[in-house]
Amino acid sequence: MNQRGFTLIELLITLAIAAILATVAVPAFNTFLARQQLASDTNEILSGLNFARSKAITLREDVIFQLKQGTDEVWGYEVYEVIDNGDDELLRRRQGESLHIDINPIDITFDRLGRSDCSNTCTITVEHDRENIDNDTIVVNSLGSVR
Repeated sequence: MNQRGFTLIELLITLAIAAILATVAVPAFNTFLARQQLASDTNEILSGLNFARSKAITLREDVIFQLKQGTDEVWGYEVYEVIDNGDDELLRRRQGESLHIDINPIDITFDRLGRSDCSNTCTITVEHDRENIDNDTIVVNSLGSVR
């Protein structure tokens, strides 16, 4: 006799295996997404710092990088060119993507040679609100080097 299809037992075993795989895969995928959010926001801050330093050198003027935690709990940064009359010009404004990212607010001024106003080093800590995710740290030294 030639039969086609699956028996009920085969179908139940397949569903049980799929359920077990899903319970293992979903937490790992959530951790992966959290790490990617942290990396993305860290790279955005690095981009802003490098932009501010580059603009200071290009314009031969002081440029301020302001990193702040917003009122809606999403971090953001602004880059300003310092103008002598006190009416600073906004060069760039960006906002973070994730509500789960916390930063320490900081203002860094780059001079016309690209040096920062950090006496020794300035440290920016980027952290995710999940406990099992390591924080990222950005260091700006007095010469303006960002790492």
